[in-house]
Amino acid sequence: MSAEDDELPNLVDDAPTATTGEEEELDSDDDVSTLAPEDRLARALAAKDKGNGAFKAKDEAGAVKEYKYGVGMLEGLNEANTGEEQVKALLLSLHNNLSMVHFKLGEYGEATKQGSAALTIDPQNVK
Repeated sequence: MSAEDDELPNLVDDAPTATTGEEEELDSDDDVSTLAPEDRLARALAAKDKGNGAFKAKDEAGAVKEYKYGVGMLEGLNEANTGEEQVKALLLSLHNNLSMVHFKLGEYGEATKQGSAALTIDPQNVK
């Protein structure tokens, strides 16, 4: 397997920003590690979009659920913060969004935890 085979396609830039509603749901019994990295990235992006929609609809619990699902999809794809830039950017966005939602809910400890996770990915992050 060559290094080119390990590279992820640019799904963040090429993917639509709205979800189609046809995304395959992952059962809690499914093993995320069996999914291809491209599928995990696509599912994380879809979860971010769903979370953004929930947040706009003032459904903070729904937003938290979707953002956490997105983070879970990306776990292991960014070991030691050396992963693909797309993965890092999406993780940064998901953690920033989680921090904002938890802050809005008055859950300041969790907001701080998520903000710290974002800073681990990008120490220069100002959000």
